[in-house]
Amino acid sequence: MYRYDGIKDLVNIQSHKGKAKPYQIKQFLKTVERYSLQMEEE
Repeated sequence: MYRYDGIKDLVNIQSHKGKAKPYQIKQFLKTVERYSLQMEEE
């Protein structure tokens, strides 16, 4: 389970043969879009 402060959604990512399951990727991307999340620059 992954969580981020200020975001109500929880993201559960389980490894399946070393990769996330397709429906979990869709949920993750939906959360990214919903909250307009972006990667931080290093």
